[in-house]
Amino acid sequence: MSVRLRVGLLAGVDPALLASAYPLVAAGTCAEGSSLVIDAVPVQVRCRRCQQLSAAEPNRLTCRGCGDSQTEVVGGTELLLESVQLNLSCTPGQKSEPTPV
Repeated sequence: MSVRLRVGLLAGVDPALLASAYPLVAAGTCAEGSSLVIDAVPVQVRCRRCQQLSAAEPNRLTCRGCGDSQTEVVGGTELLLESVQLNLSCTPGQKSEPTPV
């Protein structure tokens, strides 16, 4: 059983804190005992000057092509539920074999 998230570096979410809180919120539900998988999404910007799409650092959103600072963030802000695999016939608090959703 697992839950997979995509978390952008600019999403305002601390993956370590999310991972440590997950067992607490999953306790007593059909997600109890499941693993939380967090995929980090890098920051990506599009330059308004040269239109290049490039990776960027969270604290330096400049174009890697021309160095211009007039960029638009196009990736790295998301917080998405990518997939869930849980036991649909469970009773909260009871653990059994997973069924893909």
